[in-house]
Formats: sequence, structure tokens, C-alpha cells
Amino acid sequence: RAVGSWPKDYPGCMVRPATSEMWLNTHPNPAGTWDTGRAGQLCQKSDFVFGELGNFNGCPLSTTWISSEVKCRGAAQALGFSFRAVGSWPKDYPGCMVRPATSEMWLNTHPNPAGTWDTGRAGQLCQKSDFVFGELGNFNGCPLSTTWISSEVKCRGAAQALGFSFRAVGSWP
Repeated sequence: RAVGSWPKDYPGCMVRPATSEMWLNTHPNPAGTWDTGRAGQLCQKSDFVFGELGNFNGCPLSTTWISSEVKCRGAAQALGFSFRAVGSWPKDYPGCMVRPATSEMWLNTHPNPAGTWDTGRAGQLCQKSDFVFGELGNFNGCPLSTTWISSEVKCRGAAQALGFSFRAVGSWP
């Protein structure tokens, strides 16, 4: 329900699981000392995973390949990779392609690609999405390979996905 700047609270999207409440704290240097043991950060697992390199259908179980240019460009930005181009390449992989060694990404729109390009170094970028609770009462409570949520839109979306009520955004003393 509120977005604010609260110095005693936790950075980003805060959650109190017992009451199903969430807030977004925008304070630049919060202490993480509010309601310890009952409140903490809501963390988001990385949305992206590299598919098996050189495999036409390389996305692991519980992930899907990315077919949208907007999502592929967003993934490149999130990963710190360079987005190179959109094209229709018959030898490449379907959808969002990645070459991790060079931090490069492309989107292939070819309707029937072969998946045979640069087989030892390139493949599909796959997407997953899960939310996990950070350790309650811990200022840096997000588990490894997760990040805390700093956007009001994402915090509100997470609340809805979890069936929680979004309470506020603010900066509480």
C-alpha cells in the first residue's frame, strides 16, 4: 500500500509473511533492524538460465526459451551482455540465443532453425521465474543467486502472485 523511505527497515521489497503484508522501502541506506524475526526482504531468483550449449532444444526442465525481442533485450541488459541483432538465421537456435564466453545475445526469428551454429559456445537463453523469502530479520537475507526487489511494480506483482496484500511503499524511521 505504500512506498516510502524508512531507515530502520530492509532495502527494497519488504515482506511480513505471517500477516501477508508487503511494502517497498526506497531508503538509500536502511539498517535492516525493524521487526526482526517476522519481517525481511522478498527476493527474486534470477529469471534466466543458459540452455545446454549446442543443443537445439537446450532449455532445462521448468524453463522455456525466450521468443520475444523485448524479453531478449531485457535479459541481455539484466545479464550485462551485449544485444547484437534480430534476424532470421537458418543455422542458429530458436529464439533468444546466447554466447556466454563473449557476453553476446541475438534473437533468431527463423521458423525452423537447425541449431547447429557455434555448437560448443552458443545456445538458447531460457527463462524461469520464482520468488523466495529472504532470511527473516537479516539485512542481507536474500539467498545466493537471488536479488532483492527494488521496483514497486515488481513488488506489487510479487504480492499478487503470492496472494499477499501489498500494504505500502515508504521510508519509515
